[in-house]
Amino acid sequence: MPTGATATRERVLIRDFAALKLRLVVNGARRGGGLAALGVVLGLLAGFAGAVGIAIGGRVILAAGDDPTAFALSVSTGSLVAFTFAPLLFGIDETVDPARLALLPLTGRELGTGLAVAAAIGPAPAALAMIWVGMGIGLTPNVRSLPLVTVAVVVGVALVFTSMRALATALALAQRSRRGRDLSVLAAAGAGTALWLGSQFLDELLEASSALEAVVGWSPPGLVGAALVD
Repeated sequence: MPTGATATRERVLIRDFAALKLRLVVNGARRGGGLAALGVVLGLLAGFAGAVGIAIGGRVILAAGDDPTAFALSVSTGSLVAFTFAPLLFGIDETVDPARLALLPLTGRELGTGLAVAAAIGPAPAALAMIWVGMGIGLTPNVRSLPLVTVAVVVGVALVFTSMRALATALALAQRSRRGRDLSVLAAAGAGTALWLGSQFLDELLEASSALEAVVGWSPPGLVGAALVD
């Protein structure tokens, strides 16, 4: 197939998958009634408010001349944990199921591209992007560093998004069998228990903040957060 025709096919594919995901989001809000629509709006507002707060916090830290490393590590690692384990608390969103598209004349690459586009549309990805953009705005010391900060923000969003979609996909696949559903319930219970235990030892963790910062700094989200500061 000629290159021009291939590019046109990919553009049409991206447009169709984006339209399909938007329709799924709208239909889900309609079926859920006013509460579902309110949840979407509140989710977007929470993401925007979080982005504004993070941006202001970063600017205040820079203006005071303090080291923003702990702040960046907290936001980057916190966003990874929050958005990755959100499906365990709020359920899986209506991302297009690959099994329903198996009969379409699409190559594996085309199907993967379309599903990635569909997964990137929705309240959760929008809130994720806003939070990282807010952190980038808050930690940009000058205009000269803006290109590198932009790259770090894009990498951070991609990292959290990939982690989020990996768990959501695993949960969706697990729902197709009884054993998988049982494992999903156990995973949700384990995640809730871990969060509760973490809250109980929060004071001790804060007291050992220097050691915790060193450990988190070598994790994938920590490396991206440290890159923003560097």
